[in-house]
Amino acid sequence: MNVDETAKEAGYKPGPIADVPDGIYDSFPPNGALHAYLWWASKTTDAPAYFHIASILSAACCELARRGWVIGHGQHYPPRLWTAMVAGPGVGKSTAINTAREFYTDACGVWGWPDPYITADGSTQGLFEAMARLHDAERDITCAILVREEFSVLLNAKRRDDLAISLCEWADGRHHQRHTRGLQQAQGRGEVAHQELRNAVISATFVTTERTLLDAATVQHMEGGLFSRLDWFNGLGADVVPKLHHTQRPVERAVALDLWKHWQMWLDSEELTLKDQPKIIEVSPECEKYLEETLFMDYERALNNQNPLTANYKRALTHAYVIAGVYAMSCARRQIQPGDMHRAVNLLNYCLGNIGRMAPEVGSSPLMRAANRAFETIRLAGEAGAPRTSLYRRLQVPKRELDLIIETLLDEGSIRETVTVSTGKPGRPAVRYAASGEQRYMGPTQEGKVIAFPVDATKDAK
Repeated sequence: MNVDETAKEAGYKPGPIADVPDGIYDSFPPNGALHAYLWWASKTTDAPAYFHIASILSAACCELARRGWVIGHGQHYPPRLWTAMVAGPGVGKSTAINTAREFYTDACGVWGWPDPYITADGSTQGLFEAMARLHDAERDITCAILVREEFSVLLNAKRRDDLAISLCEWADGRHHQRHTRGLQQAQGRGEVAHQELRNAVISATFVTTERTLLDAATVQHMEGGLFSRLDWFNGLGADVVPKLHHTQRPVERAVALDLWKHWQMWLDSEELTLKDQPKIIEVSPECEKYLEETLFMDYERALNNQNPLTANYKRALTHAYVIAGVYAMSCARRQIQPGDMHRAVNLLNYCLGNIGRMAPEVGSSPLMRAANRAFETIRLAGEAGAPRTSLYRRLQVPKRELDLIIETLLDEGSIRETVTVSTGKPGRPAVRYAASGEQRYMGPTQEGKVIAFPVDATKDAK
């Protein structure tokens, strides 16, 4: 894809992006329409770059799906992706999703396409009807992007079991018919009421805070499959670049939108070239081998160890082809190359790590959730360990509860206690806690205290 002079004058160029950390950049295309979007979006707000990626991926899937493109793997399937952003208040979850929504809606308007975004509220039948109205009769396809700025509302409201099941089926490309009595009566009165979603390809992007998500989520959501169908993006603050003034950057936005339109024109030209032939995003043999040596091995390990996230690893294999296919096509290539798959696997490893951290807290008691947060604080402290004061600040619980949490982590072998004895000054020894591994339950049961080598404080005084 050529970058015209206007883009160059605005400062756009392929390659690393100033406001995007290297680790994140290696999970995203190095050029093309998606790259130009991230270049602009990362300049406008201090939302994490990962959140901009999560928001625009569903739009890119919709762009390809509505044109009839399919991933050339297995039985061939259209690109659809469901993402969820989890972070505390003020991190930029809603900002990222609204930025992508406004951008892609403008891109669709140029071609006279309807706004594909649907807010996931109301009843299951209401959502079904809203999606059915997006059917493109000329192409005989129904493409939509579900969005919700508080995903937990879909989980904890009354009589939401039916909706949760429908969400799973829409994510899989199933559940395209409904036969309720109300629909039949409406049709009998001559009202417009759809009973079918024709050739539906639904993507979704949701946002939530971790605390509200865990309060609403149940073990059924995890084991029933809804969470395994989502790729989880967690804004822990490591990739946040604070900005005092937020601006739309109209010049940069126009450049990104122009490059997206150029991509749309390339897609149009490919349709004319292929004519009546299937629109297939090919997969190079090297990609199959790379995936077999990475995510597939992780899936086998999870399966053999009866990991509760086995379904997430299994679906990640399909998601890898979808993301890599979107990456390749955004760079105007109809074949997925190893570099595309490498970046897709990097992104999915990040997402799997996020759901892995949240999974133990789903359906657990408040005490165990607090123990998880305490363990994470201790793990991040490294070998130096974390003092009780840092745990007080992180958990904000009474001494009695903190004692119980620490005792629980010690008993299960997740942490070890280190007592640093100071020989130069009077006073009680300093007690710190260090993690036994990267996850809980990885160390031996703690039977006693580990006494570190004494520190002579008089040396520091000299």
